[in-house]
Amino acid sequence: MAKPDTHRLDRAIRETTSKLEAVLNREMWPLDGRERRTVLAAHASGSYRITRGRSTSSTEQRIDAAWSAPRPR
Repeated sequence: MAKPDTHRLDRAIRETTSKLEAVLNREMWPLDGRERRTVLAAHASGSYRITRGRSTSSTEQRIDAAWSAPRPR
């Protein structure tokens, strides 16, 4: 009986694992366009609020929500 060919499945698991680890480390490369725009918009908003001397609590919550939202594909 022949052995099953699981190379494709193993490679997909490794790729997904590396992408999830990168997101946990807050790296931008595994994010899609929508997720990148969300993170960058939240950072820009926070930078603006800091330069104006305003509170950034809501911006920090948006950034945390943006980083927790990405899902593996």
